[in-house]
Amino acid sequence: MRDGFAISPDGTKVHFSSEGRGRPLVIVPGVLAPLELYRPLARVLADRYAVVLVERRGYGRTSPGPAPVTFDRQAEDLVAVLGEVAEPAMVFGHSFGGLVSLAAARAAEERVAGMVLYEPPVALLGGPLEPMLKGCREAVEGGDPQDAVRLALTLSGSPAPRDEGAADGTVAKLARLVPGLIADLESATWLKVPAEFWAGVTAPVTFVEGGSTTPEYARSVAILRAVYPRSRHEVLPGEVHIPRAMDRIARFFA
Repeated sequence: MRDGFAISPDGTKVHFSSEGRGRPLVIVPGVLAPLELYRPLARVLADRYAVVLVERRGYGRTSPGPAPVTFDRQAEDLVAVLGEVAEPAMVFGHSFGGLVSLAAARAAEERVAGMVLYEPPVALLGGPLEPMLKGCREAVEGGDPQDAVRLALTLSGSPAPRDEGAADGTVAKLARLVPGLIADLESATWLKVPAEFWAGVTAPVTFVEGGSTTPEYARSVAILRAVYPRSRHEVLPGEVHIPRAMDRIARFFA
């Protein structure tokens, strides 16, 4: 595993790690998603791709930068990472990372060879997430970032972790990522645009959704499929918004 940093226009150092050899493939994580979630996918693809895992603002070794975080900054971060790749890259964007991927491709399409986007939550942008942002901020200010994690998991439709309440359990570990969660919610509530905003990318796009996802995410995929009528559409049976088996995504990069 090799580490690197890209410098975003506002000076933020965006951390990424890479492994494997071949064509570049950039993985852009979703909200409250640690890089470990994507390691199984990276391992499967590393025999034919140079896989780059991005830590977005507020996650891991990438700082949140100036607050509030805007969506433009998120897109600029990814463009900066793509600029560190030797040739146009394939991109996998999960959830909010899918929207960041689309925006980056619109800004620097010459750096993107194609995209696989898993449930980009376009239907949740703007007002729908404002109550969650308020609740998460209150949880952090009250000294309980784990409550912010629980709010986010509830929205995603993910089941409660079996180790809930354990000092080293899933919720406790995800609480370390709350700065990134807040940055994402600030970005998502800041962005109030019509569906047509996302149009204009000519690189091949595949939209993927889980067969057991929630209506908001299914509606988001439908909105974007209408914007990209020539896109490919795939459904992963039994999967939810945070896939239980992330390595199932690998078949879309065959």
